[in-house]
Amino acid sequence: MKVSVIIPTYNRAKTICRCLDSVLNQTYRDIEVIVVDDCSQDETEVILTDIINKGISEVPLFYYRLSQNGGAPKARNYGLKKSKGDYVIFFDSDDEMQLDRIEKQVKSLQNGSCNCSVCGYTILNDSGDRLDKIPIVNEKEHLLRQFWTGLYWSTQSWMYSRDLVLLVGGYDERLVAFQDMDLSFSIVCSGAIKLGVVKESLTIFNDCSDENRIMFKWKTEKGRESLKIVFDKVIKRTIELKLWSESSFFIKKELQMFFQILKPEDLRKEWNLVSFAILKNIMKASGSLGFIYLVLYFCLQKLFLDVKFLCK
Repeated sequence: MKVSVIIPTYNRAKTICRCLDSVLNQTYRDIEVIVVDDCSQDETEVILTDIINKGISEVPLFYYRLSQNGGAPKARNYGLKKSKGDYVIFFDSDDEMQLDRIEKQVKSLQNGSCNCSVCGYTILNDSGDRLDKIPIVNEKEHLLRQFWTGLYWSTQSWMYSRDLVLLVGGYDERLVAFQDMDLSFSIVCSGAIKLGVVKESLTIFNDCSDENRIMFKWKTEKGRESLKIVFDKVIKRTIELKLWSESSFFIKKELQMFFQILKPEDLRKEWNLVSFAILKNIMKASGSLGFIYLVLYFCLQKLFLDVKFLCK
């Protein structure tokens, strides 16, 4: 079972070697590593070219530089097209893997005849503080509800079958933020997921203060648009699958994000746009579908008021 590790990078000359060292020295050896450079302006290309030319690792390492900057989703999709693995891991170029991560996740796939696996991860900030996130799956609770707690958002902790990623169309290249959330949500809602779980931290997520990190882009204008795109997808899938209670946590959290990134005078305008769209669908719909939209409207209205109070 070949595993492709796809690493998009942009101006990560200071961290890429540490990341690659943790990936190339995995105890599981049937892997390939694909680095996709989104037009870095630092020494990233020089470093990668030097590593490849010296043949330092027995693991196949491929380096591709995009002709123009297109963002992390485009880089990841490009890496997916170039990959040959049965399973894929999308990994960030400033994070690190425990050396037995891939081996343990492959075992979790094989033991349960699964098509994807999730493991825990450790968040490490600039101050050296550590926070472990360990997945615990409740078989009696819908997976989507557990997903929205935030534990499963980070694709750095996932291993997907290649076919599963292709099934949902890969990454949405319109997004500059919330890309992990969007891909994982699409896969969880696909109905094709069979999840294996490794209940230990196998990834170190370096939560550093760096303007190049995607998490710093969600408060920009494009980040706001990304949030709206993901929000629309969630609402659509919530209606289709009738997963009201399962998605309520996320809807409330996303409304909180809206309040953080919008100016006060824009808040009501945004709410009016969302509520008007739902009410328009109520007028068009008939029977049970109209009732579903009506319920959604009142649920969102309550969440809007709750979040407005919390964000004062």
